[in-house]
Amino acid sequence: MPILEQAATTLARGRAVVLAGPWLMAAAGLAPPESHGGLWDRWGVTRCATAAALDDSPEIAWQAFAEYRAAVLEVTARPEGPSPAHRALATLASLELLRGVITTTTDGLIRAAGVERVAELFGAIDRLRCRGCRHITEHRAHVVVAPRCALCGEALRPDMVLFGEPMPRAPRELAANWVYGGRSLLILGADIGRPPLRPIPLEMRQEGGQVIALGEVDREALAAVGGLHVEGALNVVLPAMVELLRLG
Repeated sequence: MPILEQAATTLARGRAVVLAGPWLMAAAGLAPPESHGGLWDRWGVTRCATAAALDDSPEIAWQAFAEYRAAVLEVTARPEGPSPAHRALATLASLELLRGVITTTTDGLIRAAGVERVAELFGAIDRLRCRGCRHITEHRAHVVVAPRCALCGEALRPDMVLFGEPMPRAPRELAANWVYGGRSLLILGADIGRPPLRPIPLEMRQEGGQVIALGEVDREALAAVGGLHVEGALNVVLPAMVELLRLG
């Protein structure tokens, strides 16, 4: 059986969990902010991407956040959606084969594409959180100074994990619940060779599930769990696999 058909057959069993990462973001034409030469490098990590920067250099921090948010809004404004890969992922969810999507991306594009069950381990740039009452609101475009909470008047901040901060508990617990009892793990551009994602493929294997990776992946980490690898660009192989599922 061709490898793409084998992957589609595995996913057709249902209860699949998707593990998404920076290469899925890149499929939409966006450079991950944490990448070498990315947004945080250009603005300076300590001046824009730490909790201390919110107080020490707020002007620089909010200009960086505004640039990131504007780039995401430009992508979400595309009539065809963020990317072929994102559209295919949304179709996969609509086929009711997914338990949920676990992602380390902070762009919010997976939700923007129409996927509802998403555990964003590091939060997302499209939301703002009050530093006082923790009320969540939308991050509009062109916000270049720290806005204030409409409920309590305290300063708002991006609802995402900055350098030096712990991952929030809720998405971690949601991700764990999806993995335990899952039948397969579909890796889409995620770095499974490093924390926090490194244990997840092994946990899926321990549950008796199959691990499948499309596109770029840490091959050594994938081989360690006996994973199946489908080579090719995410914008090509993911739509092709979903089409096999639709026809099957």
